[in-house]
Amino acid sequence: MWLPTNLYERLPIGWVVVGLVFIICATYLGLSDPAAYGYFGVGVGCSIFGFFIGFLRAQYRAGKSSSEARVSSDDSPADNQ
Repeated sequence: MWLPTNLYERLPIGWVVVGLVFIICATYLGLSDPAAYGYFGVGVGCSIFGFFIGFLRAQYRAGKSSSEARVSSDDSPADNQ
């Protein structure tokens, strides 16, 4: 199943937002509630996952654009002379 590009590009931001909501809920509950620790853990996990996916995508795009530039410069007729 393929996701629309609009949605696919925004998923890391969604993970971070969900993580922040869980962290806010944990702080709202306070340390007296045992569920707050679970909320906080899920929130930190979601936020880290969102940042990690965003970082991997940025690295992939940077590597892809530099490799495309190398291929186009290797095929130029000026280099073959």
